Amino acid sequence: MTPLTLVSHSLCPYVQRAAIALKFGRVETALGPGTYFAGERFSLVDAVFAPIFRYFDVFDGLTDTGVFANASKVRAWRAELTERHSVKAAVGTDYSDLLREFLARRNAYLLRLAA
Repeated sequence: MTPLTLVSHSLCPYVQRAAIALKFGRVETALGPGTYFAGERFSLVDAVFAPIFRYFDVFDGLTDTGVFANASKVRAWRAELTERHSVKAAVGTDYSDLLREFLARRNAYLLRLAA
């Protein structure tokens, strides 16, 4: 039996949030100086993380996930990617609404937290 199987079902979202925060903590230590992951040039790593951060833009608009609370370099990187034209242009202006509708159709726990 793993430690996670001993955790109450009601605590699972908190354990998952902590696990995600821990993973972004690893990203925090890998980030160097510069605007993007590998410095001043936009790279494939940035292109991969931009949509992930886009999800969190919506999630954090619903409730404070706290995932990036201890990751100041990740927060700065996320902000830079969010403002990049190519990242903005990758989705329609209705992206946030569509994601919220998707979450509502699935009775997402995140929406219950926001209520």
